[in-house]
Amino acid sequence: MGTPDDLELLHALGDLADEITHSSWRSSGLTSHIKPDGSPVTPVDVEVERRIRERVLDAHPSDGFVSEELGVTAGTSDRCWFVDGLDGTRAYADGRTEWSTLIAVVDGGAVRTSLCTGPALGKRWFASSDGRALKTEGGSRPVPLQVSATTSRRSARVACWPPADRIDGLLPEHAADRLGELTAGRSTRPSWGSGVPNAAMLVAEGALDGFVLLGGGPWDHAATAAIVEAAGGAWSDTSGRPDLNSSAVVFTNGHLHDWLLAQLAQGGPGQVAGC
Repeated sequence: MGTPDDLELLHALGDLADEITHSSWRSSGLTSHIKPDGSPVTPVDVEVERRIRERVLDAHPSDGFVSEELGVTAGTSDRCWFVDGLDGTRAYADGRTEWSTLIAVVDGGAVRTSLCTGPALGKRWFASSDGRALKTEGGSRPVPLQVSATTSRRSARVACWPPADRIDGLLPEHAADRLGELTAGRSTRPSWGSGVPNAAMLVAEGALDGFVLLGGGPWDHAATAAIVEAAGGAWSDTSGRPDLNSSAVVFTNGHLHDWLLAQLAQGGPGQVAGC
């Protein structure tokens, strides 16, 4: 678990991020450009990460810092901050509401506390310093999050992104085919129109029983993994290892985790980037 001071700083960083992102976001859309990896980026992505890094290193100068656009800032302590300034840049640039800022504190290789803030939705999800997963909406008091109690494989609600027919080698062919069956050929982003900024929060809220994210980095996984776990769920790479650096991460309600991993069966250990 993290400390109350860490959680206080996380919320302050979330407020800072919200101020930057929400003031630049508009429903008519925003200009973006495509990075070499094919993903979109806006100047806001970089600005949020730069400002958060300044605030974090001012408070904790020996900590490490890893973010999608700024890369790795090495530290001398066992602690590292993982930040995605804009998770859901495509939605942000298109004027949609399903985007957020992700912030997590990793200490000794384990995620201690984290935050996902979606100001266009008026919501914030976080893993508290006492190990609980909580959500606020419109400035309300925090309410607990709880994953689903589903144990039935037949009725399991599973989603993935990208959709199975666009995985393009991110999973073995048999795993991609099985994921296509489990997700019933869904071809849209599972979070869009759902009132959450990413599908891992649907797992934390109990609206999905499992979600497979492919092609992400540790800045995508750290914050959401901690929240899902604090809500009673489980996460890992597709071999069952708690590897934030994996490009394929599975989030579930815990009851169905081993079963879903067995459907995908893929190995690959790794270390957390920059820590």
